[in-house]
Amino acid sequence: MMRKFKLFLSLRAEEKWINLVQETGYRLVKVNPFLHIYTFEKLTKISITS
Repeated sequence: MMRKFKLFLSLRAEEKWINLVQETGYRLVKVNPFLHIYTFEKLTKISITS
């Protein structure tokens, strides 16, 4: 698990940052909106479902 603290003033900037982290092989699993803590877990295998 990886926890990151990050404060955003824009929802677009937050979404862009989350997408960038996910592109590096992590999946967002939890957000604490009051403390601005994002919890990610490392993906072991990418699976594509149709």
